[in-house]
Amino acid sequence: MLKIKIKKELGQNFIIKKGIIKNIIKIINIKTYEHILEIGSGIGLITQKLLDITKNKIYSIEIDNDLIKMLFNKFYFYSNYIFLKKDILKSDLSKIKKLRVIGNLPYNISVKILLKLIKYKKNIKDMHLMFQKEVAMRLSAKKGEKSWGSLTVIIQYFCKVFKLFDLSSENFIPKPKVISTMIKLIPYKKISCLRVKDKKTFFYIVKKSFSNKRQTIQKNLKGLRNSLNISPKRRAKTLTIKEFVKITNTRSLLK
Repeated sequence: MLKIKIKKELGQNFIIKKGIIKNIIKIINIKTYEHILEIGSGIGLITQKLLDITKNKIYSIEIDNDLIKMLFNKFYFYSNYIFLKKDILKSDLSKIKKLRVIGNLPYNISVKILLKLIKYKKNIKDMHLMFQKEVAMRLSAKKGEKSWGSLTVIIQYFCKVFKLFDLSSENFIPKPKVISTMIKLIPYKKISCLRVKDKKTFFYIVKKSFSNKRQTIQKNLKGLRNSLNISPKRRAKTLTIKEFVKITNTRSLLK
């Protein structure tokens, strides 16, 4: 049994099965000169395995004061262990290069954390992150699938997304009421489709297009130009990421 108080407000669910942790470390496959950022180190089980296999720098982020004390006492003597008592949503990661990110994310802020990480995509090689299964399905969905939505388009514009595996609640303490899914995201160093000229406009266009999924993009997006060769009678779920970029760039030019 854990000798710490679980804080529900922090969305804490700790992976406890050694076999699962071993599999996660194997999948990450750490190479020389790659730094690791672990978001929400929790009770330190994954942290320990990372420190056992690499001399690379391990950046550990945790916000829970009780866990901070435990983690510091457990790992302070490792020269490659760098503890960051921070809120990941308020952290500046710009100075850390060749970064590989791992995290069993608090599900209530998992999307916010991912969007935060994308801001530093030039510094990040890849991300191995645990999400609630429904969110993971949205992140990894294909065009036309039920889960394809604004989050899918925005994330897949910046990253290539792979679903790795599902985990039942039995693998965690406390047991979450949902199935969890590990996702791998690889940020594009060069955007594969047309480059967005204005990211804020892109976010707005995508979210607005999916604001009413049953409506056509003509109704969700007022003043859509026919010259784009995109039928205004189509629904957002039928559009490709490249088509969303075309719409965005046209709107940007009209500003």
